[in-house]
Amino acid sequence: MELKHSFKTVCVFVAMDIFIFEAADIGLFQKYDDFAEYGMLWFWISIPLLIVLHDAYFYWTHRAMHTAKLYKRTHMQHHRSHNPTPFTAYNFAAAEAVIMYMYVPIALILIPTHSLALYIVLTIMIFKNALAHCGYEVFPRRWARLPVLGWLTTVTHHDMHHERGTGNFGFYFTWWDRWMGTEHPNYLERLDQQEARARAIKAARRAARKRPKMVPAE
Repeated sequence: MELKHSFKTVCVFVAMDIFIFEAADIGLFQKYDDFAEYGMLWFWISIPLLIVLHDAYFYWTHRAMHTAKLYKRTHMQHHRSHNPTPFTAYNFAAAEAVIMYMYVPIALILIPTHSLALYIVLTIMIFKNALAHCGYEVFPRRWARLPVLGWLTTVTHHDMHHERGTGNFGFYFTWWDRWMGTEHPNYLERLDQQEARARAIKAARRAARKRPKMVPAE
């Protein structure tokens, strides 16, 4: 099911890619290829800017798709995956695929973007999406309690969204969920529980390695 709908999503994305690159050639978007046009400083500023703006776009469109009027037409297909895998990342209905990709043309209308910067941002989007749905916590859990690293969403953050179907709407950062009160209240507690289990497993393995091996009698 995930593979089938992911293939449909990729087809939607490719069709919109073709439109964007053709439209850019006639000057509809502010996409450029000459670094000298805006300078290297703007090139490096534009990448995190596009990511921060995408996080805001994702939060609000994602939250909107959870409303009663939009959920069945857009986001319900994605939530058929209660225990995510990397293939869940693009398990979208066609309408959601369009909504998710619309950030790209909107950003290109508003923000001058070098082609390489666009490729970098799209690569980060794809990687982050697959990572968020990988089903295994890959980030150190203690990061969530640190002042700056706690801004980053973990795999657990998005897993809880799929598990409950509510809250934890953010993509890259926890900002909007915390500002708007939509982060699950036991998110940090869940990470602590995972950390405790991981430590117990490691301790059991260390103890098993230290036990003397039994030699069978001849």
